[in-house]
Amino acid sequence: MNKLLGEEISSHILFIHAIGGHDSTSRQFGIDKGTVLMKLLKDEFFSEQAKVFSDESADKDKINKAGENALV
Repeated sequence: MNKLLGEEISSHILFIHAIGGHDSTSRQFGIDKGTVLMKLLKDEFFSEQAKVFSDESADKDKINKAGENALV
């Protein structure tokens, strides 16, 4: 998958899945995986929120805030 999407986008695959939904759950607020992927590629602020989800030192409050920021 790294070759197809690139290393940075591949590192955010769980974030994309969480925000964009998956096959067995409906997506939130009309946001699908394609929308999340395009936003990651074009919006630096959104991309920074995704990085928090991969940050091993991020605490629960920081992750919650990043999730809220991503959805807004």
